[in-house]
Amino acid sequence: MAEAAEQATVAAVQEDNEMSLEDLQILGGTEEPSLFYQLMDPNSILRQWILRILVSVALILLYQYMNPSNSPTGGAFGGSGKRVDAPVSRLLGLEEKRNDVDSKDASPEPSAPVKEEEESPNPSAPKEEKAVEEETNVIQQRTVEPEMPRVEAPPDQAAPRRVGRGRRTVTPAAPPVTPAPVTLKARNPDHPGLEQFNYWYNVEASLYRIYSIGELVGDGTEVAPPFIPRSERGHVSVHLIVTNDLLQDVSCYWVNYKGKEELKSVMRGRGGQFRSMTWIGHPFVFRAKETGQLLLHYIPYRVIPTTPQVPTHDENDETLGVHRFSLKRNIHQKFNQVCLIDDPIFPTHIDTVQQAAAFSFQHMSRMNYACANTCLKYLTNILRHPSERKYRKIRTANKKFYAEVWNTAARGLFLAAGFKEEGAFLELGTNDPLPSHRVQDVSSLVFYLEKWKEEEERNLARAPASGQQQPDGADGYGRAGFGHAGGLNPNNVQF
Repeated sequence: MAEAAEQATVAAVQEDNEMSLEDLQILGGTEEPSLFYQLMDPNSILRQWILRILVSVALILLYQYMNPSNSPTGGAFGGSGKRVDAPVSRLLGLEEKRNDVDSKDASPEPSAPVKEEEESPNPSAPKEEKAVEEETNVIQQRTVEPEMPRVEAPPDQAAPRRVGRGRRTVTPAAPPVTPAPVTLKARNPDHPGLEQFNYWYNVEASLYRIYSIGELVGDGTEVAPPFIPRSERGHVSVHLIVTNDLLQDVSCYWVNYKGKEELKSVMRGRGGQFRSMTWIGHPFVFRAKETGQLLLHYIPYRVIPTTPQVPTHDENDETLGVHRFSLKRNIHQKFNQVCLIDDPIFPTHIDTVQQAAAFSFQHMSRMNYACANTCLKYLTNILRHPSERKYRKIRTANKKFYAEVWNTAARGLFLAAGFKEEGAFLELGTNDPLPSHRVQDVSSLVFYLEKWKEEEERNLARAPASGQQQPDGADGYGRAGFGHAGGLNPNNVQF
């Protein structure tokens, strides 16, 4: 029996040796086993190494989880919160290389040393993991980013929002924006004059008619003003009435379609008149009869709208517009002109603030201005706050101001009151409080503006529902150079 047992043991040992030899042959390359076979074979070397790696990774993760204070990336219970890739580089066998230039440029603040625990919560951890922890702490001290200075929130600000794990960020409140003080460019507190008003007035009046008066230079040489070279076919008729208040007779010439002057009439001095039915855009020339000296070039550009105060239509035909003016003597040799023009609608010269304000009110009525309340609001704000500069500096590009004041006939009212255009603003006065006499001027303007508004409302109530009858072409259509429009008067003989 003993011999049989010994023989069975020897046979088992030989079988083991044969299996080992077979395994060695497979590993040696004599046979090419599949990857699935190697993973499923419990004696496979590949399977054994994979299991060892997985166990090592699991132990490392378990150790980091149980020791959050020593973890370089922060654990579930806190930590420094700074990301360091030391464990990965350690496992892969990589060494961190730092540039000397970068180390000189960066000057991070040294972080507080990590406090080591007296007792390790896992005494069975391998020595290799402890070495990884020590190297991680050293690299963390080297590569930690410099911390930004903490900005404390003001007491009235809400609690900061938590961003990330273990971090708090406080967004500093923006400092209050202090508006820049309003400054005015004028240095003289007195009225700036009517220079800007006259510029606006000349442009506005030139839309209806052009007066080019003959001038004399120092040596007596005549200067011929510019004029339209010839007449063009007109479509809107106008009645021209000219009165001669000079001492000499005046010859009236019409510039025909070829640019030649044709004599039409001679006005006697001291009250003679010249009446003619003509067309919009036809120029006339007036010369002294005896000497032929140029007195005036005149061109009607547009029919003037009529108002109850100053009618501009014909007495016998309300659909026919009238242009009326007189030639006056220049007794004081004013403006170095050979004569003066007296026009009841568009005077050639406005010299006083009263004249400027009167024309502005008249022109507002002529253009059916209906935004008096807007003007009153701007002016009354100045009266209530004469020392506040913001009420005396108006942006001309303001949508409401531009549409209801600046681009209308009321513009002349503000310029007559002493407002001055400075770049993109309309300013009144200086940086100092508005003087009392300037405040009085604004107060008078507000008074007359309210009176004008009441009178316009009464005239509108008395007028028929269709409105006041306007002459043909008073709406602007048919003016010189803008094509056919307006009514025709074929019964009138015109040239």
